[in-house]
Amino acid sequence: MNTSSIIKPQKISTRFLPWQCILLGNYNIEIYTTLDALPDEWDTFSKKHEPQYCKALIGVAEKAQLVDFTYNYVIVKEGNETVALFYFQNLLLRKACYPDFSDLSFAAKNLYCLIASHTYNLLLNGHIFSTDIPGLVIKKQWSKSADLAMIFEKVVAKVKRASDSSIFIVKDANALLSDELLKINSKYKPMPDDVLMQMKVPSTWINIENYIEALSKKYAVRAKKIEAHISSFIIEDFSAEQIAQHAAKLNELYLNVISRSSFKMGVLNMAYFIGMKKAMLQNFNFKVWKLNNEIVGFTTYISMAEHVELYYIGIDYKVNKSHQLYQCMLQQGIKDTIALKKPCLRLGRTAYEAKAIAGATPLIKSNFFQIRNPVLKIGYRYSADYFMAENSTNWQVRSPFK
Repeated sequence: MNTSSIIKPQKISTRFLPWQCILLGNYNIEIYTTLDALPDEWDTFSKKHEPQYCKALIGVAEKAQLVDFTYNYVIVKEGNETVALFYFQNLLLRKACYPDFSDLSFAAKNLYCLIASHTYNLLLNGHIFSTDIPGLVIKKQWSKSADLAMIFEKVVAKVKRASDSSIFIVKDANALLSDELLKINSKYKPMPDDVLMQMKVPSTWINIENYIEALSKKYAVRAKKIEAHISSFIIEDFSAEQIAQHAAKLNELYLNVISRSSFKMGVLNMAYFIGMKKAMLQNFNFKVWKLNNEIVGFTTYISMAEHVELYYIGIDYKVNKSHQLYQCMLQQGIKDTIALKKPCLRLGRTAYEAKAIAGATPLIKSNFFQIRNPVLKIGYRYSADYFMAENSTNWQVRSPFK
């Protein structure tokens, strides 16, 4: 199942050979455009320093053939020893990706129409669809930060030229790299506050009753009502084969959610979730919600060593209205995190108000960007003001616990 009916594919230009080697002092930089071309040392290094970078997992997006995406994989060697890996995603931005600025001023709407009449290549160092797959993995205890900045500049310059990108983003930047980028403040601008909602789960909580007991009276009453709604549903943990069997319905529910997103940086398909299940096995759960034996929603979970992430979801919004399905999904996420004995539940970057009410608090992530196109620079200023105003007025940090 794919999203070709939503966004027609268009090949992103690339000027790379199947792989390309660049010499930089004592370093060799190898750039690859396909997962199948990666040598064995990619997995050897990732298994030791960052398991999320193993080919079976980082390659899920490529294997799913997501619309409008291409990829770059970079190996950095000092002599014959691998010291760093980079991962880039290239996304073609179309009109369907942009938010609706129809409520803005006349001048802003005209600018939006000008921008939306063209497509642009966005280059991202990191993973658009994950907070756990960084854009850069460095050898442990490798402290050559000055060399890292030099290598980063060389790699980015080469990949940017090959992808002909108008926008470059460093997502969830590595701490060592972030320090270096802040020093180069004329080239890389920190993005406005990027909020990831998360909730700490005390080790003393054994079940959902402990969570409810920790809430103040008003929020406890609400949580009990949501528990009553949860009991109306049957929740099944789907295998990869079951996801494939019900792909059409599940994709419909996913697109229900995506259609309400203000800005669409890429659209997933069911092949992606099937790939995640096969790659992560018991550490990836695809839970389907049924009401009266009909599929009305799904939630996905990624289980890491120190947290559980409530990943992408699909919703029937009629059921959401009648049975508070989204709130049920959030509370079930808390129950599942308690059962897995994980200290933290990550709830993503959307629906701040609902997550704050459930007990989540904001975590600010570090991102940087460059924009080459002058019209896009102006458009970014409008959109940044729009999103900052939206985020500051539509939700507030809550204190639901006693």
